[in-house]
Amino acid sequence: METMVRLGSARRIAWVLVTAMMVPYLSVAAFAAPKPASPARSMVVFPLEGGAGAANSQIANELTGMLSDALSNYPGYRVLVYSERLPAVQRLVTLQPDKKDVTAGPFSTDEAAVGRAVVLGKAMLADVLIVGSIGNYVFDDKAGTADVTMSAEVLDGTSGKSIQEITVTGRGVGRQSRLEGASETSVRRDALKDVVRKAMKAITGEEYLEPKQGPAPVIRSEKKKSSWIPILLLSLGVGILLGGSGRGGGTPANTGGTDNPPPPPL
Repeated sequence: METMVRLGSARRIAWVLVTAMMVPYLSVAAFAAPKPASPARSMVVFPLEGGAGAANSQIANELTGMLSDALSNYPGYRVLVYSERLPAVQRLVTLQPDKKDVTAGPFSTDEAAVGRAVVLGKAMLADVLIVGSIGNYVFDDKAGTADVTMSAEVLDGTSGKSIQEITVTGRGVGRQSRLEGASETSVRRDALKDVVRKAMKAITGEEYLEPKQGPAPVIRSEKKKSSWIPILLLSLGVGILLGGSGRGGGTPANTGGTDNPPPPPL
């Protein structure tokens, strides 16, 4: 009877040790659990209309790619650049052949183009749409400057209503050492980056910083120092539990002291 009382006390002590060890870890895990983030909104960026001239068309293509890349880095949007080859667009044409003309574009800010974009946006279940065009491009060889103007409209993909209209002009300036014969390609690229920065500020309300190109930083992991005392206490508690459960259901332990061997045979 005394042994059973001791075993019961040992089990209670073991449970107290195990509980005391586990509660802090469970509490830390509960507080450290990440809060669910709000889902990103799906956005379709339609190719910007370049207007007449091969140069404007090339600039429109470059700016479409740069703008969509910048928006993709913004956590609030899941960005997709429109293409006639997208599955949702192909499905729309298959089910409604009369919509074939809608898929071709162009997609600028005039009423007809906006209507085409809205039809396609609903087919793609998009939350937000962006349409726009290149209004003006000027390169000054003597001054080493380039100016690009973009007009764009942000639309609600569900209702088709206009959310925002923006018009921004970006400027690229060549370095002083190469003002004469400055590279149009590099200066124009700087002007397009300026357009993207201003457009991102207008659309998201936040300053846009272009991602820096370079090697990824090397992160060295530090070994976590673990204390041996919690592990020892936890092992002790589990050992007592296992030892107690192993003797609880069998033959009662001998409490009479040293066992007496049986007498030798006669």
